[in-house]
Amino acid sequence: MYKPQKKSQYWLIGIIIILVLILGNQIWARYYLNSPKKSPKAAPPVSSIQKKAKKASPKPSPSAQPSPTASPDQAAKKPEPPKAPSPYITRAELAQLLVETLGYPLASEESRFSDTTGLTTNPYINTIVDKQIMKAYDDGNFQPDLIINRAQLVLYLVRSLNFDQKSLALPPEWPSSFVDIKPQDWFFSYVELAKQFELLPSNYETSFEPQKAVTKTEAQKSVAALKKLEIIQGKISNIDSNSGLITITTNETDAKLGIVSLETLIYRNNNPASLEGLLKEDTIAAISSAGGEIKYLIAKGKLSQNDLLSKISSLTKEKLTTADIKAIIAGDWNQIKVRLKTELFNRLIDYGLTPMEAESLIAQDWNYLDNLSQTRVASVLAGYSGLSEEFCQILLARDWEKIKEYGTLELATVALGHLLGN
Repeated sequence: MYKPQKKSQYWLIGIIIILVLILGNQIWARYYLNSPKKSPKAAPPVSSIQKKAKKASPKPSPSAQPSPTASPDQAAKKPEPPKAPSPYITRAELAQLLVETLGYPLASEESRFSDTTGLTTNPYINTIVDKQIMKAYDDGNFQPDLIINRAQLVLYLVRSLNFDQKSLALPPEWPSSFVDIKPQDWFFSYVELAKQFELLPSNYETSFEPQKAVTKTEAQKSVAALKKLEIIQGKISNIDSNSGLITITTNETDAKLGIVSLETLIYRNNNPASLEGLLKEDTIAAISSAGGEIKYLIAKGKLSQNDLLSKISSLTKEKLTTADIKAIIAGDWNQIKVRLKTELFNRLIDYGLTPMEAESLIAQDWNYLDNLSQTRVASVLAGYSGLSEEFCQILLARDWEKIKEYGTLELATVALGHLLGN
C-alpha cells in the first residue's frame, strides 16, 4: 500500500542532515581559524644563559683574577706578549758584568742617584762608581738604561785594570790602528791600549766606529779577555836578551817568568825603552797575558846612558833614535845622514833655501855655494840661528881666523839676547 506521508518524512530528514553537515563545517572552520594558536615555548634570554653558564663554570685561579684596584678597561685588556730583550748592553748591565766577572766586593744597596731608586743593580752601580770606573753625568744622574758605545767600552775596560792609570801611556807618534780614529780623539789612547791588551772583539777590524752601540755578546767577550790579564809586580832578577825571557821576583821566594816581544810597550824611568835598556834589580809593574806574554811594562831603576838617549829621542819625537844619537855623539855622521837626508832637505826648503842650495849644504859642496848669493843664504841661516848675517857669511866663507876673532863675541851676544828675552 502506498504511503506518501512516510516518503516526505525521509526527504525532510535528508534535507536536515545535509543542512547540519553544511552548517557544521562552516561553524568548525570559523572556530578553528579564529581561535588563538599556541606558540612554541620561547628560548630563555641570553642573560639567563650567561647566568647559568657562570654558575656552572669553575672559578678562576687567584693569579688570573684582575687586581681589585684595576680599572674595568685594564681588567678586560688582554695581556701583551713579553718584549724581546735588547741585544745591546746598558750602563747598569755593564756595571754588573764587570763586578761579577772581576770579583769586586759588593757595595751597599742604597740609591745614590735619583734615577737609580729601587733598582736591583744598585750594589753593582755603587761598586763600579767606588772603583772610579764609571762616574755620574754632569746632571748628577747615573743613567743606568743608557746604551754603551764602543768608545765608552774601551774607557771602562782600561779603567778596570788594576794598574796605575797615570802611568799608562803610548809612545810619541803612535800610529792609529783604525782608519776612523785619530790621535787627537779623547778615546784614542784607550782604543790603542785595549787593542794592545787584546781586549777588542774580533769583529773590530779596520774601522772602530766609536759611536756604535755595544752588544751584550761583545761586552762579555771583552770582559772575559780582561779577566785573563795578569798584573805582575816585582824586581827583575834575570834577563835573557836572546829569547826575551825575563825572570821577575815577586817576593823573597816566588818568581814569575815573562816574555818580552817586539810588540811589548816598555817604559823605563818614564821614557820609552827596549829590552836592552832594562837592568837587573829594576822594579817593574807589567801587564801580561795568560800565556806569559808581557803586553806592557814599566820599569824604574838607576839612571843609565840609555835613559839619557831615550830622553833626547823623545824630545825629537823619535825622529832620532837612540842609535842615531849614539852615532852623533861618536861623530859618525855618515851612519845617519843617509836616513835623515830627506828630513833635512825638506827642513832647509822650509827655511827659504832653493833645492840646489839645500842639496849643496847637505852634500857639503862649498864650491857650489861660492857661486851662489851667499848673502841670501847667510840671511836665511841668520834668521834661523839667531846669529848675525855678517857672522853667517864668515861661516859660509870658512874664514877660520875671523871666526875665531868674532865668534866668541857673537855667540855671547846671542846667548845674552836669549836670556833677556830678545
